[in-house]
Amino acid sequence: MDFFQNINAMQVQGDWIICIRQSKPERMTVSVVFKNDNCGDTARKMVPPLVFSDKVAAEIDGSFFADLNSVIPDTAKLFSSMEHYLKQREEAQKHSQMETGKIEQQKKQQVDKLKNMKKP
Repeated sequence: MDFFQNINAMQVQGDWIICIRQSKPERMTVSVVFKNDNCGDTARKMVPPLVFSDKVAAEIDGSFFADLNSVIPDTAKLFSSMEHYLKQREEAQKHSQMETGKIEQQKKQQVDKLKNMKKP
């Protein structure tokens, strides 16, 4: 399978940043950052890159996609869970504000009733 077909086969939503640096003759360092800016949680920025450090090309070829497949799908799920949590929390806050508003309105109605009952 070719490079982009392997990436596509992972079926993850996000952005890839791949940096390749020739560290020595015949050796290189490859850094892969997978990110998803649709996730509103700033903790997403703390996910470290996957780094293949100071390896010959054959070493990277032999493990690159196996290593990516072992971490990238879980990272994508993490981003999705983080975003889902934020949306659920926001919904809970809205619901809580609605409930607080209802309680305040009920209290006001009770106070108004008591005031009306006390009037001669």
